[in-house]
Amino acid sequence: MTRLFRNWDGARLLRAGLAVAFLIQGYHAGDAFAYTVAALFGIQAAFGLSYALGACAPRSAEGRVNTEETSFTLVVPGREKERSLPENS
Repeated sequence: MTRLFRNWDGARLLRAGLAVAFLIQGYHAGDAFAYTVAALFGIQAAFGLSYALGACAPRSAEGRVNTEETSFTLVVPGREKERSLPENS
């Protein structure tokens, strides 16, 4: 049972709480819409899904890291000459 709740973050706990709240509201009011919303939030919480099936999840930065040094050029308006910024070493 503890394995089920091992990697739950705040958003997942919030969805589970909303599912329980809508389930209680649906039971008390006999409202089918509340049951539907409770099922939606419950499924998302139980399976770790997001609204667009993970489309909003952050992408992995693995393989996208730029290790090349970046050079900057300072351009002062009104001056014709460009000056490079010193490197931070």
